[in-house]
Amino acid sequence: MATITNMVSSLLSSLGTALQSFAYTSATLKFSSSALERRATDYCIIGTDSPVREFECQLAAKLEGLKQSAKINLEWLHEALVVVAHTHSTVIRAMSGLQVPLTEREQRVVNDYLDDSVKLLDACNVLRESFADLERYHMLVQLALHSLDSKEPVNDNKVARTKNVFHECVVTIKKKVEDVDRQGQQRSKLENCSSMLRRMGEKLNNINNNNNSSSSNNNALIMSAMYGAKTTTIFLCGVLSIALLVKPKRILSSLHLTHQPSWASSMLKLQHKVKEEIDRRKAVKGSSALLEELDSVHLEVKALYQVLLNGEKEKEKGFPMMEEIRQSVPRLRKFVEDLRKRLGPVEQKVNEIYRMLVSSRVDLLGIMIHARN
Repeated sequence: MATITNMVSSLLSSLGTALQSFAYTSATLKFSSSALERRATDYCIIGTDSPVREFECQLAAKLEGLKQSAKINLEWLHEALVVVAHTHSTVIRAMSGLQVPLTEREQRVVNDYLDDSVKLLDACNVLRESFADLERYHMLVQLALHSLDSKEPVNDNKVARTKNVFHECVVTIKKKVEDVDRQGQQRSKLENCSSMLRRMGEKLNNINNNNNSSSSNNNALIMSAMYGAKTTTIFLCGVLSIALLVKPKRILSSLHLTHQPSWASSMLKLQHKVKEEIDRRKAVKGSSALLEELDSVHLEVKALYQVLLNGEKEKEKGFPMMEEIRQSVPRLRKFVEDLRKRLGPVEQKVNEIYRMLVSSRVDLLGIMIHARN
């Protein structure tokens, strides 16, 4: 096993940079952010005279677009995070025009946002750690493929080496499933993160933004955007955390929207659609993971591992199972490449949301401190 670890480290050094520097291209993903913008334009009433109504209309359109294409795969999760980033960028853009002193209601909204942003930053950190786990699994599969592709003649050592790597792949996913089954303090960070986001969704505070004439247009926009940013981050990052849990046992969070902006109906319909998709994926017989790309890779890994185990009994016949493996390798290589190409943009978007949360938090604190002085 130490040999495998060394081989993984070697492969990490040669392939890790490629994963981290992978750039998203529009040809890779089916749904682009520009497509979401076009949907938003079609859905909204052009020329609205209120910045709040314009923001809420745009967000409703984006949520409707997500509902129409909802799948538990990395393509869709990337588009979901594009929507989250849009709400945070609205907060940041409007922040420079925040008028102080704040009303009592506005102060409550800001305080809630500052408190919740700390939890959302923690959630982003946990998601980033989970990407590292998934990248390590990807590297293990790449290592197995490299072993199978090598020009070294088929022998006991090559078969044993490849089998051991596949075994570690199987154990890695099995451990993630076992982590979900643990209770109390022994649960994984990702499971605790998912539970935290679920609790936050159930306790969303009412900002009561409608018909409030005490706020300026820009302040009203900031309050509305904060609520939209917080709600979309809680729900859509919650979906991502569920997908990364491999085989989640707990249900997805249910948002309790005590305030009813114009996008609330679209959000609740999206929530219903996503829950249906999760239930559909869970019902797939023999699936290994909730996330479609990971499931495709791991089903092929398990099949090849089983072929190697069965082939040990026939090695005196010249390793006849190697022909079966050679036929399966191109299929596994395609699945692994899909996982690699689609994981990079999702990870980059989580990093972007993290930076936006930090930026809005620093700006808000700076404004509050300056106002007190």
